[in-house]
Amino acid sequence: MECGNTLNLKEHLNYSVESLLGDNRFTQQQAREYGYLRNNGVYIQRANEIQIGNTKYNGRYGNIQNSNDGYNFKGRGLLHLTFRNNYQNFTTRAREWEWIDNAIDFEVNPDLLFENGGYAIMSAAYFWRQNNCFVNANTDTRASVDSVTRIINRYTDSYQARWNQYERIRDDRIFDEDWL
Repeated sequence: MECGNTLNLKEHLNYSVESLLGDNRFTQQQAREYGYLRNNGVYIQRANEIQIGNTKYNGRYGNIQNSNDGYNFKGRGLLHLTFRNNYQNFTTRAREWEWIDNAIDFEVNPDLLFENGGYAIMSAAYFWRQNNCFVNANTDTRASVDSVTRIINRYTDSYQARWNQYERIRDDRIFDEDWL
């Protein structure tokens, strides 16, 4: 899950200057202007999460350049559904599959994936189904977990952490039928 151990259903965009300097989407000037700075644990500059989101995500997958789409369509839900196109497609599929009625529109109201746990779960199920994750999730191996991770977030640096979470869930028998 993209939401991590804390089950944060909304992507944070609170990045440090140092972190942004390591991201090739940001110029040095942007990193220094948008990232947060701390001195002895005290913020001396807050992160500009709107500009960070727009720089990271605008101009891709339906997000309009020179808009607030990057920030507005940041990750939400259990798998942190991201980008305008994904919110549009999720709305369309959820209606087709009769998960929601026509009054619900995640593109118009993306925070529904953050505010409503049912929609957060639905968005993860949608992503899993749309991207055929189940094809790669059929063995109890590191290779299987890594292949699903590549579908969800290819460029993450958390492959080991995801494997550790998988092992914990498996070893604690969290999804065994006996727990019901």
